[in-house]
Amino acid sequence: MNLSIQFDETKFTAEITAKLAGVKVPVQMAMGEQMRDIVMSNFGATGVDRPEPWPPLSDRSEVGRAYIRKVGRSFATLYETGAMAGAVRETDELDGSKISLSDSDCPYATKHHEGTNIMPRRRVFPIRNDGTITDYSKEAVIDAAKQQLAQSLK
Repeated sequence: MNLSIQFDETKFTAEITAKLAGVKVPVQMAMGEQMRDIVMSNFGATGVDRPEPWPPLSDRSEVGRAYIRKVGRSFATLYETGAMAGAVRETDELDGSKISLSDSDCPYATKHHEGTNIMPRRRVFPIRNDGTITDYSKEAVIDAAKQQLAQSLK
């Protein structure tokens, strides 16, 4: 007696390719949602994955001291009005998800990211100076992709 199973490589590959194409968008969306969650968590008193520590609010001028009195704290949150956090956008497209923050949505957004002579650098995007994503965020986004892929392939 002889038992055998033969796979038609063309049909088998086509079925796998079709299945993977169907999960591409949900996986990309899960990755985008994870990154957006990380960015949003970086607003406030502490952040889950800031690429560098934020300097405290400056008390070196009367304006700085008045601001500290106004907000009742000496640490930065970037969340006094919510304008900057409200300007974080997530755009899902067929080729990927994009998380963005622009000066057109919040006029001082990139000034906080890069810093200026009067505005210290306070990054909410987990991006290092060389433009790469931090290790924590990279792993979190990959984990979100794996979880969504496993769920979508069930």
